[in-house]
Amino acid sequence: MKLGLALSGGGFRAAFFHIGVLARMAEIGKLRQVEVISTVSGGSIVGAMYYVKLKKLFETNISPSNEQLVQLVQELEIEFLEGVQKNIRMRTFLNPLKNLKMSLASYSRSDRLAELYDKFFYRPVLNPVSSEMIKMRDLKINPGGRPAHPDEFNKTSHQHFASQLPIINTLIENEACKLPIILINATSLNSGHNWRFEASRMGEPDATGSKALSKIDKNCRFSRPKTYEDMPERPRETKLGHAVAASACVPALFHPLSVSELYQEDCRIQLVDGGVHDNQGIQALIDRQCDEMIVSDASGHMSDETAPSTQIHQVLMRSNKILMDRVREEELKSILDDNDIKVTFMHLRQGLTKKTFAYINEPNPITSEPSQTLCFGVHPEIQDAVSHIRTDLDSFSDIEADTLMADGYLMSKYQFEEKKAKIQGNWRFSYMFDLVTSNNNPELIKHLKTSSKQFLKVFFLKPMISITLFLLLAAIIGGAIWWSFGDQIQAYLDQPLNIETRYDLFIYIAVAALFMILSFLFARLKVLYSLRKSIWRFLAHALLPALGSIFIMLHLVTFDKVFLKAGKREKFIKQRKE
Repeated sequence: MKLGLALSGGGFRAAFFHIGVLARMAEIGKLRQVEVISTVSGGSIVGAMYYVKLKKLFETNISPSNEQLVQLVQELEIEFLEGVQKNIRMRTFLNPLKNLKMSLASYSRSDRLAELYDKFFYRPVLNPVSSEMIKMRDLKINPGGRPAHPDEFNKTSHQHFASQLPIINTLIENEACKLPIILINATSLNSGHNWRFEASRMGEPDATGSKALSKIDKNCRFSRPKTYEDMPERPRETKLGHAVAASACVPALFHPLSVSELYQEDCRIQLVDGGVHDNQGIQALIDRQCDEMIVSDASGHMSDETAPSTQIHQVLMRSNKILMDRVREEELKSILDDNDIKVTFMHLRQGLTKKTFAYINEPNPITSEPSQTLCFGVHPEIQDAVSHIRTDLDSFSDIEADTLMADGYLMSKYQFEEKKAKIQGNWRFSYMFDLVTSNNNPELIKHLKTSSKQFLKVFFLKPMISITLFLLLAAIIGGAIWWSFGDQIQAYLDQPLNIETRYDLFIYIAVAALFMILSFLFARLKVLYSLRKSIWRFLAHALLPALGSIFIMLHLVTFDKVFLKAGKREKFIKQRKE
């Protein structure tokens, strides 16, 4: 059978959950059997780091052992968290020079994210002394230092391959380790099709294998070069960080990443998050004829609403969530209903019961009470809180990361229950196994429920900081205003509403109206519109972020440190021992 591993999107929440799944797979020897790794968004961030580490291991060991893969994932657990706790999202705007550079059309915060991914996750593994970003074609794995095509390598005897090397410094186990390929998924805004980055090539997958699809889909196709060597220089030098940034480029939050100088007619490919097309990464495994799949799905699930908002923007957002939820269900249904494909499936709402609303005066309403502990050993309240952890790229505390990794590990351990561990890993998150079985740790519950918030988490965890800061800011702002304009304010308040003050009020309204009229005219004059657009881009994308870098630095050295300290694992380990 050909085993494929799908790592879904979902920001760093998904990434940490995937590490827990990888940990259990390494223990039972399942990780050595993977031939295809398909990643999306947050899954691409951690999947690429795992693949870079695997490349280093393969090039010194023709067939890595279970022990070596367990050690690799143990390193991944530690090093990935260290990178995450640098706070990638905030660091995007930390460098004032980079912020100014964002005023250029050729550079955006997505490009900056690509540089940060490379700096904190990939380059330290593959080439820490280099100042150059890792290229996609650098990901080609040469087992034992010798080039090999993954499909041919996996079909050939490893002993035969090793015998052709001048030096053999590895012991080949009975079941040889497969050489996997990685498929980093993004979505093309040009055609709406999937775009895949590989170590050997990139582009839209071929539209073959489905007669129905060829009849239905009449959007244009961008032919894919066979190798990077067949591409012009600029796309040939595509960086791993940019591929991952494209895969994790959430629409409206991040600027699309472009692929230029690859196609005729001056066509520029614009890429966004792979989750727009397939957030689980399943289609790539189907296209590669995988007949066994492990799907680690840590994507966000649509929440239920008893009274949905009818405001236009809320309806738009809700409709998009419904569409995404529908696509997810159809993708999963296509493989779970296929008897020819063996599927192991983990997701964040696994084991939780769904509520059924009874209609008024229903004679026998259906009720369902959640069990005390789910089948894989996690309490429902803990699992529900974990499923609502934010989809973000900011700092994750030890507790957030360890809970997610423990959850992924325990869930996959249950799914692979027939498999016994060939080697037990020394996981740093293992102390969580006891803590997640019940909901009698209020501090853990509070921390996990706070994890759903994207902003101001430290103020929810430490209310006194919030109160103190609010009072301090109010006093400073109030004092500054009164010190600067106290006399004028007092005089203005003391005078009656006469003709002169009414005249002042009229002037203010007239100026505001004039500004609105000018804005209206600017929008309709192409030259002025272009000028306004350039000025706005400079202000919004460069000057304001450049000035804001001061506050971002203050945030990183104060509130971010307090948040990470509040979520340190040591005090929870101490509570467990007591």
